[in-house]
Amino acid sequence: MNISVLLVSWFCRTLLSPSLVAVQGQVSGSCGDSNTSCSEWAARGECQRNPSYMDANCRKSCNKCARARSTGECRFPFIYKEVRYTACTAKDDPKQQLWCSTKTDNQDNHILQQGFWRYCRGPTFCRFPFIFQNVEYTTCTTSGAPDGKPWCSGLTDNRNNHIRGNWRPCMKCGNNIETERILGGEDAKLGSWPWMVIFRGREKSVGGSATGLVNWFCGGVLIAEQFVLSAAHCFTNQQIDFVRIGELDLGTNPDRDITRRLEAPPPQDISAERVIIHPSYKSPCRRCNDIALVKLEQPAQYHQYYVQPICLPSNPDRDMGFSASTFQDNKSGMATGWGLTGAQLANFFKTFYF
Repeated sequence: MNISVLLVSWFCRTLLSPSLVAVQGQVSGSCGDSNTSCSEWAARGECQRNPSYMDANCRKSCNKCARARSTGECRFPFIYKEVRYTACTAKDDPKQQLWCSTKTDNQDNHILQQGFWRYCRGPTFCRFPFIFQNVEYTTCTTSGAPDGKPWCSGLTDNRNNHIRGNWRPCMKCGNNIETERILGGEDAKLGSWPWMVIFRGREKSVGGSATGLVNWFCGGVLIAEQFVLSAAHCFTNQQIDFVRIGELDLGTNPDRDITRRLEAPPPQDISAERVIIHPSYKSPCRRCNDIALVKLEQPAQYHQYYVQPICLPSNPDRDMGFSASTFQDNKSGMATGWGLTGAQLANFFKTFYF
C-alpha cells in the first residue's frame, strides 16, 4: 500500500473546473402564445407536425421568438422544463447550438417569460500556457484576483495572451455533488463519483494478440488529466480500446437524474497511450503489487460536477486522517463500479459499503 500511495501522490494534479464563454441573446418579451393550449400542443410535437399554425399562433411554446442582444453571464445551475442544467445545453434549439440561461428566479428556474438566454461557444476548460500582465502561466494563479482565489484563462489569442473576462475558477481536486450515497450495491447518483472511469477493450488470445471479442472490463479512478489508476490484473488478459470518463449508465446517453432535474454532458472516450504496470507485479499472485497506471492519449476535459480527479492526500496523516502505509482493521470502506450483477456486467454504476 505504501508504494501505491507514493505512485498516486506523484501524479496528483490541480483540478480545473469549467466555465463558459457565450454569445449574448434574449427572447423578446413581446413574443407569446395566442392559445392557452399551445404548451400542451407543443409537448405533443405539434410544432413539428403542424408548423404553419404553430409558428403563427404558438411562437413562445415552439421557441420561435425573435432573438435580440442583451447582456449577462451564464447562470448555473438553471432549470429549464423541469430539468436542472449545470452546463450549457442544446435543448429545444432548432440548430442544436449550446445555450444557457442568463437570468433565473430564487429557485434556479430559467425566466422563460422574458426569455433571457445566450449561446455558448469556445472552450469549457483552462488554456495553458496563458499570458497575463506579461507573465506566462502554466498552472492556475491568484495574480490579479480580488478574492485571492486561484484562476486560469479560458480563452487566449494566437499569442497565448489571456482575453479579458474569460477566466475560469480552479479547484484542487474532485468533490461529490451528492453527499448521501445509496447503500447495498444499489444505483449511485449522478455526479456522486466524478473520478470513476471504465475500460473498453478486447480479450487477448493465448499468443497475446487481441481477439474480436469487445467488452467493458474493470474500472479505475482519474488522478490527473492524463492518468488513470487501476489494478494490474485488469490488463493481463485485456487490451484497451478506450477509456470512458464521465459515465453513470452505460445504457443511456446523456445521463439524467429526473428527480433532481440534472443532465450530464456526454461521456468522454479517450484512447490509452500506454499501460504502466507495477514492475514487481506477477500475474499468478493476483494480490501482490496489483496496481497500474494508464496514460491517456489526450487530457480529459474536467467538468465541475461530472469529471474530476480523485482527491489524494499530500500529507495523509494530517489531511485525510489515516496512515499512508496501512489501513486499520475493522474500518469501514466502500466499493464503486459497474460490477457483475449475476452473470452480466451492470449497465448502471453501483455503490457498496463494507
